[in-house]
Amino acid sequence: MTTIKLKTKVDNTLNVIKDIKKLTGFDVLVGIPEENAERENADGSKADINNAQLLYIHSKGSPLQNIPPRPLMEPALEASGNKERINEDLKKAAQLMLDEKPEAAIKALHIAGLDGVNIIKDWFTDPRNNWPPNLSSTVRAKLRKKFKSKKTRKKKLEAYEAGVEGIDQVLVDTSQMRNAITYSVETK
Repeated sequence: MTTIKLKTKVDNTLNVIKDIKKLTGFDVLVGIPEENAERENADGSKADINNAQLLYIHSKGSPLQNIPPRPLMEPALEASGNKERINEDLKKAAQLMLDEKPEAAIKALHIAGLDGVNIIKDWFTDPRNNWPPNLSSTVRAKLRKKFKSKKTRKKKLEAYEAGVEGIDQVLVDTSQMRNAITYSVETK
């Protein structure tokens, strides 16, 4: 009696290509969308400039307004450790799509978006951002906005100059711009 062994090979290349195309049909967008862009003045009225415009100005700088460039989104996402974190999220999404788990893959894209938002928000206080400090005139203006009493402002300024008071948070005054940063997962 003769035994015949039969080997079959299945080429799944087309299925893999289809799955990858499904995943490339999505964008993970991180930033300030139009619906989060509006800002309020201290009195609650609508500000003349919105959060997205303000982010652009601060990222590029404005010599006219004596604002140095303080790039935010790209350097935050590209920084060592941060880029790898996002890449891992995206790899997981791709693997889940290849494993024919599209709902889980989309959830992984949402995790990538959340991680992107958190990375960018953390960049405001990350020493790797190498942002120039606020000018003393900016610190004084922040104190004037925050404290009505000249005596209190003077005390706070002295504390700041002595290194005790942390009023000098660069790009954070009301936190409106930072809090406006969000993400979305969209189909192309």
